[in-house]
Amino acid sequence: MANLHPYCIINGSLQPRSTAAIGLDDMALNRGYGVFDFFKVMQGIPMHLDAHLKRLFHSAQHMHLPIDEDVERWKSLIQQLLNANHVQDAGVKILVTAGYAPNGYSIASPNIIITTQPLPAKKEDDYAKGIAVITHEYQREMPDVKSINYTRGIWLLPQIAAAGASDVLYYANGLLTESPRSNVFVVNVEGVLLTPEHNMLKGITRQQVLSIASQHVSVECTYVTIADLRNAAEVFITSTTKGILPVTTIDGMPVGNGQPGKVTLELMQALHQYEMELLANT
Repeated sequence: MANLHPYCIINGSLQPRSTAAIGLDDMALNRGYGVFDFFKVMQGIPMHLDAHLKRLFHSAQHMHLPIDEDVERWKSLIQQLLNANHVQDAGVKILVTAGYAPNGYSIASPNIIITTQPLPAKKEDDYAKGIAVITHEYQREMPDVKSINYTRGIWLLPQIAAAGASDVLYYANGLLTESPRSNVFVVNVEGVLLTPEHNMLKGITRQQVLSIASQHVSVECTYVTIADLRNAAEVFITSTTKGILPVTTIDGMPVGNGQPGKVTLELMQALHQYEMELLANT
């Protein structure tokens, strides 16, 4: 990764990634306190950058992290890094920490780190056949914030692997919320597309899916129960790197007929077309 993406930006300064560093007293390292956002670059174009920056600013504000909200300055820094790393297709991560607290437990001047990285390769078989997931009862703290706290999702990895699954869906008080790194959609037996609206992070890809889905199906952003999930005709998850990924097995039981459904496949194609048109018009 370092050879392909040799530079990063720390606190506005372009630096070689091989020697870049932040101090041992940073609050992200010592207290797990920080936020981030992640977006993809396609054909050299940052995708949905305004939406990602808006969410980053919201997360920072909610976590009392004082950062500059000059959008044009952020875009300039990001473009500087893309140019330095000769990026055409990649992911960009912006990490905002609480800095160096003199007492080890307060918010100081944030450290801001911008890096690029390869996008994970998509497993075509997962999109053709769908993935298996498990469910787990858990509610993230401050769910509308994209924080760096992924403790529960990482802790669950051995359980996910033992079940022969690829991911986990969270629920709380009988209501479906999200996946650690994705949003979730359910197509019920009436053909209505449902997605949780509360106690979860509203993803940028989720927004895109909602914007195009109404042309294909009835849509409701609402409370989605575990019963809705268990009885679903189709289920899929969405994220920046995954796009739309079908879920065909939940807790060892098939979803619908155990294959990616009609609505899922239509929206996969519609999202791809939407992104291609966006690139063509940029």
